[in-house]
Amino acid sequence: WGSKDCQRFFVKECGPRAIARTIGAHLDKPSVLALACSAVQSLACENEEGRTQFGDAGVIELICTAMKMHSKEADMQTYACAALQSLVVSHENNTKEVNRLSGASLAEAAIVRHTENTRLQE
Repeated sequence: WGSKDCQRFFVKECGPRAIARTIGAHLDKPSVLALACSAVQSLACENEEGRTQFGDAGVIELICTAMKMHSKEADMQTYACAALQSLVVSHENNTKEVNRLSGASLAEAAIVRHTENTRLQE
């Protein structure tokens, strides 16, 4: 399978809702959250249906909550920022939700706080 086929398959098989449940159940575990955010980023990147399903599943709010809870965790912040970025590309509803939740401010705070993290600075 090519990566786009895998993306579509996972999104179709309720991947976004499963990832939302995982994030919600493990808000106290930054390493799990980082991995979940990495999955969100990968599945939402260049995938409009994936972006829509993640938005509908409440993932944006969960990611913003995780960012507030774990502001000192550079890796989690890095993957959360990447996930939010992928979720808003060409998606008006997700952009509105990120704005409502001050997601851009959370990302800016992460960038300022973790100047030593080159991936986050990109």
